[in-house]
Amino acid sequence: MFAQGNWYRLVAACGLMLCAGCLSAFDAKTSGVSPLAPLVSAPASVTLDVVFLHYAENDEVLNRELWQRIDEQQIPPEVRAKLLANGLRAGVLGAQLPPELEQRMLLTDKPRSAETELSAGQIDNDSPVRQRSLQVQAGRRTNILCVGEQQKVPELSLLVRGSDGEVSGKTYRKVSGLFVARAYPNGDGSARIELTPEIEHGDPQRRYDPSEGVLRVDFGPARETLESLKFDALLSPGQMLIVSSVPERTGSLGRQLLTSETGDKKRQKLLMVRLGRTGFNDSFQESSPSVLGETVAR
Repeated sequence: MFAQGNWYRLVAACGLMLCAGCLSAFDAKTSGVSPLAPLVSAPASVTLDVVFLHYAENDEVLNRELWQRIDEQQIPPEVRAKLLANGLRAGVLGAQLPPELEQRMLLTDKPRSAETELSAGQIDNDSPVRQRSLQVQAGRRTNILCVGEQQKVPELSLLVRGSDGEVSGKTYRKVSGLFVARAYPNGDGSARIELTPEIEHGDPQRRYDPSEGVLRVDFGPARETLESLKFDALLSPGQMLIVSSVPERTGSLGRQLLTSETGDKKRQKLLMVRLGRTGFNDSFQESSPSVLGETVAR
């Protein structure tokens, strides 16, 4: 049987051991030292090269021969039919450029920087190619401007053919025409690239955007987003989503977005969106990317 003094000493020793254990557990939590690495992931991101090739209207090589090498089957038949009815063609091209396209572009793997981009006059007279590399966050809006990049078009009349075949027309003022691009990366390095035609028109005003799960308020022209003509394609690194207009569809969306006119000279625009590196880690799908939006004008 313990003496009273020994009993007090034993209780005090046990108390010290318990306190030490609690302090050790607390220190392990707060010091950042743990046998398990923290589950931290960088936001999902995608590198896209956006390229515009300007060429003479009704160019036989680019309007016909090139499309024999482009895989339009990557776009569902019903979507292809709607695009074609509205003057647009879309498909996927492999990482290896066809000779006829490579000769026109003289494209290198190093895109021009913003500082060395060509002016509008140089596009028409010197080089037909403009290119920019973008780092975009998964699912976030990026504008690819096609019309009104230098200054807004004073007036633009647009004909849109619906799924039922009915044609509706509308005239807009102070216009910019664009594709809203979004990228959705996969864990294997591929990504789904989505393009949605959109018309911005009128004077700046307060806008409410409920997309991406957050109500955003900003100031800018009114937007008319043509959701019925949204399309997408799954790309592997190096592959391109190709979009062009159908010249004979006068007044159509494709004609208005991807044809330019200077005096009596008309040119078509071939839009190429090439997938580069993706920064997606398949183990951390719950991470939320920060907001990033960018506008590309061509």
